[in-house]
Amino acid sequence: MTKISIALLCCALLSACATMPDVDVKYILANAKTTVSLTQTVSCLKDKKGNPTNKGLVFSYGAPTVTTAIFADKDLGGPGKGVQTLTLHDYDTSLSDVDFAVTLSDDGRLKGINVARTGEAETILKSAIALGTAVAVAGAGVGTWTTECDVMKKWGDGKAVSLTYTANLNPTSTNKVQLAVVVDQTSQRIYDALNINGNMPDIFVKATATDIPNAITVRGSYTHSLTLQTPVSTKLRIVEGELPDSSDNGTIYSSIVLVPGPTLYALPIPDNVSFGSAKMVLSLSDTGAINTLEYSKNTGAAGPLNVAGAVATAAQ
Repeated sequence: MTKISIALLCCALLSACATMPDVDVKYILANAKTTVSLTQTVSCLKDKKGNPTNKGLVFSYGAPTVTTAIFADKDLGGPGKGVQTLTLHDYDTSLSDVDFAVTLSDDGRLKGINVARTGEAETILKSAIALGTAVAVAGAGVGTWTTECDVMKKWGDGKAVSLTYTANLNPTSTNKVQLAVVVDQTSQRIYDALNINGNMPDIFVKATATDIPNAITVRGSYTHSLTLQTPVSTKLRIVEGELPDSSDNGTIYSSIVLVPGPTLYALPIPDNVSFGSAKMVLSLSDTGAINTLEYSKNTGAAGPLNVAGAVATAAQ
């Protein structure tokens, strides 16, 4: 067999190789929403005998509930920009075998990927803050509180009454949101009556978001890559009144939540190989943090020599 015949035979064999289907796999970047609920108990300041003094109101707070939902957001960063596409055919070559597995959440977020080349990733993250009760006395000795304590007698028979406040906020950015009393007819009427002189305190939840330093440093350029999100650590503070953002005074509760952030980065996928093998294994948490990252390779250095020897032998 001549060398030309061998070359033609090789071409024929290569053209007969299996190919990856021309399929797009889409995954969606993640966003988050945090809901804060807080119960406030209001009572009249009492003397040592337990009688209302009409000199102030006492506000106490139960342990709030902080619920963070992580969800797929196809419009993150702009209409349709949250959708990422992997084209399987781009990872195919006639000179290598490819195993490509993608794991997605129910709503389409990337949970993990497993790529192997051989030559020849709920939704709901919840965090509950379990802290003690904070107590504050508002307006002690200021003005007349007879009206407010009369309200207490009417609605609570002289006992404390409770109001529930709630707010929704974006935990991926620094912002401040006022908690609003849960609007049912009775709660709103109690709140309005107690606030007749404007003495009910405003309650805010303040979020301060900070990117978690990325443990991955990528150097060089690569043909293929995944678009991933840098996780964010957000400090939540529930405070009374208009306080400076840098002040911890008046903080009722504080907590930390971890969520996927808006900062994106590219993680390389191994390029095609003609000889040897290359492998990548990746798994992600709901926050976008990397739980597992594995790269491995086998150079297959003897491969080209073996091919050259086979051609020479066939030519003889």
